[in-house]
Amino acid sequence: MKELFFPIKKNLLFWVVLLLKVITSALFISDIPGTLFVPFLSFFADNPVINPYQHFYELGTLNAFPYPTFMLWIFSLPFSIFSTLNDPTSLTALDAGLLRLPLLLADLLILLILIHLNPAKKKLVLLMYWASPIVFYINYIHGQLDIIPIVLLLLSLMLLFKEKLGLSALVLGLALATKSHILVIIPFVVLYLWKRKYGWRSLSLYLLTFVLAYSALLFPYISSKGFFQLVFLAAEQFRLFDLAVPFSAGLVFYVVIAVYLYLVFKAFALRKLTKNILLMFIGVTFTMLVTLVRPAPGWYVWSVPFLVYFFVRQKPHLQALYWSMSTLYFGYFFLIPTADIFRVFQLIAPGIAALPTPHAWLASADLPTDKLIGIMFTLLSASLIYIAYLMFKYGIKTGIVFQEKTGIPVIGLAGDSGAGKTTTTAFLTSLFGKDNTTVICGDDIHRWERGHEKWSRYTHLNPISNRLHTHYSHIADLKRGKEIMRPHYDHNTGKFTDDRVIKAKNYIIDEGLHTFLIDKKALHDLKIYLDPAESLNQYWKVARDVLERGHERKTVMEALERRVPDKEKYVLPQRALADIVITVFPPEHASTDEDYFTIENYDKIRFVIKTTINIDPLLGALQTVTTAALDFDYIDHAHQQVILSGYFPQDLNQISLQILNLDFAEYGVAIERIRGGIPGLIQLFILYCLDEKLKNQSVIDGELYA
Repeated sequence: MKELFFPIKKNLLFWVVLLLKVITSALFISDIPGTLFVPFLSFFADNPVINPYQHFYELGTLNAFPYPTFMLWIFSLPFSIFSTLNDPTSLTALDAGLLRLPLLLADLLILLILIHLNPAKKKLVLLMYWASPIVFYINYIHGQLDIIPIVLLLLSLMLLFKEKLGLSALVLGLALATKSHILVIIPFVVLYLWKRKYGWRSLSLYLLTFVLAYSALLFPYISSKGFFQLVFLAAEQFRLFDLAVPFSAGLVFYVVIAVYLYLVFKAFALRKLTKNILLMFIGVTFTMLVTLVRPAPGWYVWSVPFLVYFFVRQKPHLQALYWSMSTLYFGYFFLIPTADIFRVFQLIAPGIAALPTPHAWLASADLPTDKLIGIMFTLLSASLIYIAYLMFKYGIKTGIVFQEKTGIPVIGLAGDSGAGKTTTTAFLTSLFGKDNTTVICGDDIHRWERGHEKWSRYTHLNPISNRLHTHYSHIADLKRGKEIMRPHYDHNTGKFTDDRVIKAKNYIIDEGLHTFLIDKKALHDLKIYLDPAESLNQYWKVARDVLERGHERKTVMEALERRVPDKEKYVLPQRALADIVITVFPPEHASTDEDYFTIENYDKIRFVIKTTINIDPLLGALQTVTTAALDFDYIDHAHQQVILSGYFPQDLNQISLQILNLDFAEYGVAIERIRGGIPGLIQLFILYCLDEKLKNQSVIDGELYA
């Protein structure tokens, strides 16, 4: 929480913009909120038992307040509290300030949510959202209320991501009870729940809670004709049908509805909706609505938080699109005949408020005003359509890991006996979660039990001692999502148990002596070879077999000597096939068994990684959070090397993931599972390289396969 409030405590830009927003709130207001919303809210504050919708309907003011009940209650509260200070006969600075109070709170809350979603981009979020000229104008000068449903929607999504489904559904109902356009988001939320396998019971309870919350809020006025006319039959509700292509015999093709349905169908077609994909689909939907529908100035605030979420993750040259779009927004809305560029001064400078609009000035000069407006609208719309395309592409790309194209991700671990395969598997199982991970051990496909005469002729490192092709076929079936029947080798007894049913989970870890011996290129998504320092490898092997498996030390040493030829012939060559070779070095001052077994106390590790994996972002993240020595070099055209040595802070790897903006939550990784020290570095490098490899499998030259 302390980090979340960083910009409030320490950033000068935050305080300067906050001060401007507070001052501006009481100085500027346009005609729509000033002559329609304020009288409506003031009336309800003074007459809380009278239906304000019916009252203004009977007065013939059908555009007085086109928002449902919860929006009414939110904004009438400040007017009720300060009713004794309010002058009902005229529009005052107090009215303008009271109207902006909920907007300011919502604005601040959205800022904090965006910081929470982008903890490594605090300053950029502050600049792009908090200092957004569009948000500033809509909320504190023009005076529209559309930020309220957006903050409630974001709160609902945050609760959804934290799996607090009941609260999420409740807040989503509140959001819809502030503005009806939130309804277009419901299919995406439903698909998110369904594709994450919450089950029909959870989905039904979510929808029931949502409907009950919404219905309860509308109940006091839903039966009145005034409410129905002002809210559900407001002219803005029917702009969806403005863009249409006429056909013969009176048929009409509605473009906006078709585009919306395409987005819904596309979301439906995906195997899984991740957090990123959901946020991008919502952002694209709002962006396309304000692009293809005759726009109102306040509607653009629907998209801004989602645009910021997208752009803070992009390169600076793409972020320029955001600022260009903001400029075009003002270019268009200041040129239209109904522009309020001067009318907003009505509280502080009536003379300025009475000036003719820029449209009137241009028209009086016989300039082609309509063409200028059309050009500005075209430029604004074109920029938004391109941004929507980039968001759509980005959302799908970030979730490509979880789609059907490459099957279930398989991480292969190879290495000599005692190299740390089981330990590394434990790190990864902890990282992804036991319920999320299927572990396959190569020892299960030994041909013979302990004591069999064949073991006097062959070592475990000889591939003839193992049914390799059976093993590879098992991995292939699991990768396709099939369950398998597989024996299990018990190291304590040296016997095989009955065959077990093994089901494919979200991740498969394949660990063994011969994981890559037969090069099955499409089988493993990430290949890891464990190659600890020779002295350490031998120590671990002997200690494991003596202390854990009860073998005599002499017998273990003899077996090690006998296995050397097979190790050099069959095991070591697998290093050349690995995407990552991990070498852990013994502690410099180790003197006891505890020193060797406590890997958290180790202080040096080497990663040799194929150059096809771009590790520059990972190195940059590490360099910002640690003072440990980091040496990087290219070994040859195919391999790069990273050596880390020194002290590694406990939270080093968690912070590094945040800086990388790698969506570890989508991998089923809880931040607290990222360990400190050497184990955490192993987790971090493997997770990062897995993410890079999986994305690269489905992307060529930056373009996604269909």
